[in-house]
Amino acid sequence: MLVQKSDPTGIDIVIAKIQGKVWNHLTNTAGWTDYNSYERVYKNPKGDDGRMIPELYEGNGDYREIYMNDNELAESYFVVEDNRQFSEVFSVDVGYIFQVNLEGLYPSVVHRADEEAHKDAYLAILSAVSEKDISNLTTTIDDVYREFHIDQVRLTDMQPCHVFRYNFTVHYQYLCCK
Repeated sequence: MLVQKSDPTGIDIVIAKIQGKVWNHLTNTAGWTDYNSYERVYKNPKGDDGRMIPELYEGNGDYREIYMNDNELAESYFVVEDNRQFSEVFSVDVGYIFQVNLEGLYPSVVHRADEEAHKDAYLAILSAVSEKDISNLTTTIDDVYREFHIDQVRLTDMQPCHVFRYNFTVHYQYLCCK
């Protein structure tokens, strides 16, 4: 399922384009099934200590937490850095987080298929982003969710669960866009 904003502006226009291309590649070329691709999440405070959690805005003032769900085969979403640089156009670092069930995505692979997932996501991202803008791939829970409070993350990054994140820079402007 591809979940996108209905009338995006600014950074959300770029995210929607990347998201659509990646979703098409992963579902049509890589064969991912039961894949839920979400737009940009928000860093919302949880509790009195101000620690942040990733949440999707669902409308009507409602948000939904989006840590890894073991009932889903594959999910992805975007995290946008708070500081956006400007020099003729805006530039911002974006994290693209993937939360997957490796056994479900790659049932014929007998070993842990983390590299297969990394490769498929990388090739999908290359369909939408220049390779020179990709800065790194990270695979530890602490690094994948670096902006967020992770004490409540119940699943570990052990078979069949896997979380990983590609970080890259995107460029956008408001003058030519909605």
